[in-house]
Amino acid sequence: MPQLSSVPTLPNLGSGYYTVADYKSLLSYANERHIVVIPEFDMPGHSHAAINAMLARYRKYNSTNDTLRANEYLLTDLEDQSIYNSVQEFTDNAINPCVNSTYTFIGKVIAEVKAMHEGIQPLTLYHVGGDEVAPTAWLKSPACLQQFGANFTQANVKHYFLKGVNETVHSAGVTPLAWEDGLTLDGKVLDRTDLFAGETWAQAWDNVWEWGKGGRAYAFANAGYKVTYEYSCRLCT
Repeated sequence: MPQLSSVPTLPNLGSGYYTVADYKSLLSYANERHIVVIPEFDMPGHSHAAINAMLARYRKYNSTNDTLRANEYLLTDLEDQSIYNSVQEFTDNAINPCVNSTYTFIGKVIAEVKAMHEGIQPLTLYHVGGDEVAPTAWLKSPACLQQFGANFTQANVKHYFLKGVNETVHSAGVTPLAWEDGLTLDGKVLDRTDLFAGETWAQAWDNVWEWGKGGRAYAFANAGYKVTYEYSCRLCT
């Protein structure tokens, strides 16, 4: 949760963000110790801050009738009447995959992050997230309804988003990485060759052996993904 990065009632515990200089310092520190830094900007869920920042940008430029800049990085369909709550109880944290400005924004973020890595540690892996999207997000988005017509389902929108994001990442010369639930639909691993051109990594995390989920990493490996594994043991003491 973003609020954990800053506690205003206890001063000097964090500003809530890293500066470019801070990030470059971390990169240098890691590189000297042979540690690869993998930045993650989780999308389309977990994006409350980005969505609202781009809405503020939209209002700023729209107030001066600069519609081109106002819409340049907008992450929402302004006519979307969908009602949802994320697992973390956010009502506005799902980027809309059906507006072209979403992919312009993602391309900009990747370019900026890649530039910060240059000369220190080249950016090789970029974590796109893909997890924990509320099941009723986008269901009343006119942009999505228009784009998909009779084929409109949240699963199809998710598939479209993942394909667009991964094409954007690959076009920047970087390999995409996503959480396992971002690469599955209805419990089935998405066809890597259908979604992406080139190598893609899956990060298995919901893999508690006691719950019968220990084989998920194998499922992704057998489907042609490179796999990284986050240990999860919720029953351990």
